[in-house]
Amino acid sequence: MTVAVAYFIFVRPLAKNLNAVDVKRNRLLIVAFAVPLGLAIAAVGVFPWTMAAYLNARWWPEAPWCVPAGLLWLSLLWIYLNGKGWPHSSSQNRHQLLRARPLNGPTARWSVMASATGLVTLVAMYLVAIQFVDLPSDAFRPRSVAGLSLGLIVPVLTMNAIVAGVAEEAAYRGYMQGMLERRFSAARAIAVVTIVFTGLHLLGGIKTFPLAIPVCATSIALGTLTAITRSILPAVVVHVLTDATTLPLEWGLIGHLPVGRFQANGVDTFFVVSAAVTVVGSVATIVALLKLRRVVGVLVGTSVA
Repeated sequence: MTVAVAYFIFVRPLAKNLNAVDVKRNRLLIVAFAVPLGLAIAAVGVFPWTMAAYLNARWWPEAPWCVPAGLLWLSLLWIYLNGKGWPHSSSQNRHQLLRARPLNGPTARWSVMASATGLVTLVAMYLVAIQFVDLPSDAFRPRSVAGLSLGLIVPVLTMNAIVAGVAEEAAYRGYMQGMLERRFSAARAIAVVTIVFTGLHLLGGIKTFPLAIPVCATSIALGTLTAITRSILPAVVVHVLTDATTLPLEWGLIGHLPVGRFQANGVDTFFVVSAAVTVVGSVATIVALLKLRRVVGVLVGTSVA
């Protein structure tokens, strides 16, 4: 069933239309194609894993069999998105849009610096925003987690972070943003992706609206990092590590989320520290990204010369 859905909503559009989309086409047409394509890639990457994890919790929960199955599916999807497989007519476009380009030298070093400061900042910003969410403290914990052993929960949680980071970055910062950058400036492409990314992550309703700030910041930071380096690999790492840091709190494995804490405690020590880390981290991330842009510009200029 999943293979059939993937074929009709993903492979066929690529085969028929991807080579036809270029910078000379209408802007709205580019958006109308790039956004659904990115959403389809994210769905094909995430939904099969979600179903496998659900079935694992229902049947044979003694062993995390969904993890190797999920890794296999994710690997096959990554290979396809990177240009392998049929149809060969879209191979070059798929490889260019994924932008899984390895980095080295000064670009890699400053990418690590920007990624590290960005990771700390985004987690701190999330911990600030969650204090304004008007929901029960366990609202973010999946119901299926209750009663399961750590031997299953920990591998599934880890795999959740990996699947979200790889599939979503391939979809949003890879294909969607990459296609939009062919017709728009990088800033406008990032803005469109951020609107889509934020909207999908706030489907919980108005009560989760405070989380729009860290979600928007995440999309902007990862989109900027990708636009500068022309590679989604740094964004994938940051996304995976951010989820791996916050999911144990959301699932109740390590402490608990400070959901609605501000309404109860106001400006306390935890709030001040989280806000301070957010401010300092934001400045450090911006400085690192600016330095990274200069480094990339120098290297590009040198290679052209």
